[in-house]
Amino acid sequence: MAVILGVGYLPYSVRVDSSSRRSDPALEVLRVAYARGELSDEEFEKRRDRIRREDERS
Repeated sequence: MAVILGVGYLPYSVRVDSSSRRSDPALEVLRVAYARGELSDEEFEKRRDRIRREDERS
């Protein structure tokens, strides 16, 4: 049973690890500021969209 669970967990952990490494540092800072209540919903969305547009141009 442990072997089956281990084999199932491996692809999941690799996927989670790789997605967290690809995270944009600017988006992480923005999320933290939003979580602290420093930004309104509208301001968060506006800045997030701007960051994503800039990333697409790169």
